[in-house]
Amino acid sequence: MLSLKRAAVVGVVSFTAALIAAPAYANGGFNSYISGWGTGHNSRTWTEGNDTVATSVALSGCSASGAKFANVTLQLSQVHSLTPDTDEGHKVNYCRTSSWGRQSAADCRFAVVDINGSDYGLQVSAKGVSVQY
Repeated sequence: MLSLKRAAVVGVVSFTAALIAAPAYANGGFNSYISGWGTGHNSRTWTEGNDTVATSVALSGCSASGAKFANVTLQLSQVHSLTPDTDEGHKVNYCRTSSWGRQSAADCRFAVVDINGSDYGLQVSAKGVSVQY
């Protein structure tokens, strides 16, 4: 009887320790769409956590106003309230997934930098936007 109780206690302690020590593999994500965004348009802001997940933006069903869609350049930024935002890099997206790798804990957003290589005159739409962070 004593060994059964001991085994139960060891099992509970091991399970609890595994929950506490387990790394965070996913912080979050959201799905949305883009409708008629011009250059400089920002996404909503999200909060990055300390995790092991790469930050990515996946686009699907892309189109450009007045032209055939070729690509859109996206900029990931860390948002600061009292200082300028931090540029985390630009990615050319061909209506696929762009990844910026693992980011440090911060408020982030992405913006449209150019559409089909042009920084004026066009607007982009995407039927699907999936942000993972």
